[in-house]
Amino acid sequence: SKVTEQRVLKAGLVTLGEKILVGHDVEHMELPKTSDGIPKVMQGSSFLRRLLKKEIELKGCMEGDVAAAQADVKHLRAEQLLSIRLPTLDFATESQSHSARNSFLDTTDKYLFYKLAQRCLTECSPAPDKFEALHRLGLRISVTLGVLDHLSKGWGTEPANVDVLPLPPCWVIKLDSEDWPQQCRAAIFHSEELWVRSLPGEAPDFEAATTSGHLAIVRDRTIGIGKDRLLHWEMVVMESCNSEDILYEMDRDPAGNKKSSLTAELNATISQRFARNSV
Repeated sequence: SKVTEQRVLKAGLVTLGEKILVGHDVEHMELPKTSDGIPKVMQGSSFLRRLLKKEIELKGCMEGDVAAAQADVKHLRAEQLLSIRLPTLDFATESQSHSARNSFLDTTDKYLFYKLAQRCLTECSPAPDKFEALHRLGLRISVTLGVLDHLSKGWGTEPANVDVLPLPPCWVIKLDSEDWPQQCRAAIFHSEELWVRSLPGEAPDFEAATTSGHLAIVRDRTIGIGKDRLLHWEMVVMESCNSEDILYEMDRDPAGNKKSSLTAELNATISQRFARNSV
């Protein structure tokens, strides 16, 4: 069955909410402060507190209030950004009267994916300095969770009488070694425990990096443009001890070097918007 990438991405964000917001009282979570105790959020503090406490809805707010708070969004934690984003997943308009809201959501998305990647990376993992590299990783995490959500509901398993083997919890994510330290070219994402481990070197040791005996690798054959892009993933499951075969499968990903992938497309779009509206 056909499904758009945007729909899968939304499902992934919902899954993230179920996994990381449960047990966190986001409504009463303090806004970030510096090490000296000085609030990082300044001009939009009152607005963001009310938004996080669900006292107001973004679609009903004054454009001026929304615009004034946008510069402070980058200081929020991943949990706070996700809490703001989930109620607005279906908010879509090109009306000029909602330009401030659209810009606010663009900012929220940008820092949400970035901080999600920061949150998931293990302490021992080499981390990049480039914002875009972490943003791409956070986006891929979200899409992967969305794919798992759709698979759990029977998507992609037609005909119904075909037996589908369960996918392992650990997924291989291809990295751009030019953006990551220690020549990291791959990472492992644990879809149940929500951690990511970037693997250094040209020949990463997948088996030593995870206790999972098998890993899922994606062949991304998605085509299309914008909101009409239909997701087409083929999943290959391999034993984690077969590092050479895993790398071969990862590198033959037809979308790996194409700018038409969802990750590249969204990242480029958001980067362009923020070049014009830097905060």
